[in-house]
Amino acid sequence: MSVGFARPDVSQLVFRLFDRPVHPELFETFAVWSADQPEYGVEVRITNAGHVVAVRTAEGTQTEVALPEDVPLPSSNRRMSRAMRGSRSVDAEFVSTGVRFQGHHQVEHVDPEVYLNLHEEFLVDSGKSQVAHRFSSSNRFAPDPVSLVRIDVQRRHLLVHAFHTFPANCAVVRTQSLFEFPEA
Repeated sequence: MSVGFARPDVSQLVFRLFDRPVHPELFETFAVWSADQPEYGVEVRITNAGHVVAVRTAEGTQTEVALPEDVPLPSSNRRMSRAMRGSRSVDAEFVSTGVRFQGHHQVEHVDPEVYLNLHEEFLVDSGKSQVAHRFSSSNRFAPDPVSLVRIDVQRRHLLVHAFHTFPANCAVVRTQSLFEFPEA
């Protein structure tokens, strides 16, 4: 008999920025996408409750992580760590690489009917996204959790939109991240 997958509670999510790579063996990956540009490379991973975006340049790696707080991540070169609650914006410049980061994350709790409509929209949108994953629900009456990430890769910038559904909480997590690269 298989055991259903259950997402952690949405209140456990933490948004972190690192001025270093975060090794993928620290978390479970369900889907991955990558691309290379002349100035940078990007790798996006969907995890059980969020995502990891690693941006590599010749000078170093910057990593955005949206994972539950109990995932053991390194503290060295961590630029910021904050609980994902409500709606918040982040600005950072990575001095070592000159990469500028602007981000926004939002946790939205909605009525069950609204959640079901949003869930159906995300299921359709997942087919148009660069990377997506539909998880098995631990409750046969609840919709399956869905994660999808849309990525806009340009020469001087990278724009990442991530969406994660949390059926048990009737919640949707949305993040928007812009990485801007200095002129060479």
